[in-house]
Amino acid sequence: MNIVLIGVVIVALGAALLIVLWPLFQEQRARPLFFVKGRDRRREREQSRRMALENLRDLNIEHELGKLSDSEFSEMAGGLTGDLGSHADAVEKPAGDGKPTLSNRLGWVCPACGNLVRNRELDFCHQCGYREPKTKEAGA
Repeated sequence: MNIVLIGVVIVALGAALLIVLWPLFQEQRARPLFFVKGRDRRREREQSRRMALENLRDLNIEHELGKLSDSEFSEMAGGLTGDLGSHADAVEKPAGDGKPTLSNRLGWVCPACGNLVRNRELDFCHQCGYREPKTKEAGA
């Protein structure tokens, strides 16, 4: 009788151990915890556009310092402006001066230095001091 009881306990412990360790022997698959349709693609585009703008600004600074020749600058900047051109849906022309500005939820891009000003309520760039001209409204 003791032998039967010991056998049942061993089988139960083996089954419990198998249930606990079974996930460790399964093939690992990367599964997202959740996915909101369209959110990731938009975030990737915004991040890609932001990085291209930062790289273009850094390239411009290096060119002004004389670290890059004109041909190197035009070659490298051409690739970056091509990257920015692929995000043309975020670029729009304002009614005022006709210069393209990046208008999105992140803020606005300073036309003087290329810095991303995250606070949309500011009318000046905190990096270079460029002040955005006030647009005259029809009722004012």
